[in-house]
Amino acid sequence: MTEAASGGEAADAPVPCATSVITHVGPRRSEIGGMQTVLRDYEANVPDGTRFRFIATYTTRGRACSGLLFALALLRVGFTPRKALGSVHLHVAKHGSVWRKATIAGICRRRAIPVAATVHASQLEDDVCRHRSAWKRLLARCEAIGALSHKAVKDLSTLDPTARVEHVPNRVPVAPTLVPAPNTKRVLFAGAVCRRKGVDVLMEAWPTVLEHHADAELLLAGPAADVTPPRLPGVRVLGAVPPQHVRALIRDVDVAVLPSRSEGLPVFVLEAMAAGRPVVATDIGDLAELIGDGGRVVPPGCVTSLASALSALLADPVSAADRGELGRRRVVQRYDVVNLDVDLRRLHRRLARQVA
Repeated sequence: MTEAASGGEAADAPVPCATSVITHVGPRRSEIGGMQTVLRDYEANVPDGTRFRFIATYTTRGRACSGLLFALALLRVGFTPRKALGSVHLHVAKHGSVWRKATIAGICRRRAIPVAATVHASQLEDDVCRHRSAWKRLLARCEAIGALSHKAVKDLSTLDPTARVEHVPNRVPVAPTLVPAPNTKRVLFAGAVCRRKGVDVLMEAWPTVLEHHADAELLLAGPAADVTPPRLPGVRVLGAVPPQHVRALIRDVDVAVLPSRSEGLPVFVLEAMAAGRPVVATDIGDLAELIGDGGRVVPPGCVTSLASALSALLADPVSAADRGELGRRRVVQRYDVVNLDVDLRRLHRRLARQVA
């Protein structure tokens, strides 16, 4: 199926949530990004009894294209028959995303269309301060709100104590069989190559890793941003990589790393754990709780701790494999995409009585 410039729609499929139709509103799901991956997983796992539709409001192709998409989204939400829209599920990030979704939520309220939202953004304090009025409008206009991290739930509930906010984590598919790690001393980072993702810290830590493992290799898979990786031995810059290729890359490495300064519930970490790969990540948001014994958690910005954690996992493949298996079990128990319909039922149950 191809997605038109207006956002495209998934093929009809029945869904047993509060309504028979749920219209997801967010970025173009054909592009690269965490939210886009989540939307594709929604599309691939429509629960029995419901039908999903998709409307795009944002593209990575620039402001002009995004402006056009948003204008078309306003028209579609404003004039599509209510029954065809069912309930609307907004997917929200930060900055302009909040204003766009608050506007769409306002149209839904005026048309008596029930609306829920999932807030995918992490570390909301600064954004709430900068765009307080947009966040308050969004919270006031949504009948149900899900947030990826417990910290985000707290931040949003503090902003509006009357808002109905609950924890709704990301979910990922888990393969039925585990592919063993190749034992090649290969490490994978996937995400935007930026300071927020801690790539500068990773580059500073990598020479220390090489002191212990001269044959180690680091793959950087993600679009260029505000960090230019220096030329270092063993570092391969792959650039932007389609999500399906990221999942293939995970199977070809021994360790996944995400030394971010700010995160919600990153899909990359969930995917690595689902594949049985140990993860080295920073102690921010819900990452420590997510990873548990499935890897190593280090302080954000700490070069020494990051290098030590990576070196230790590369030095002991047996321990790394054990941690990877523990992480995989954790994802199966708590974050498997097969439970997506449970999340939708919970988030949309408040909307059922409002659908005509």
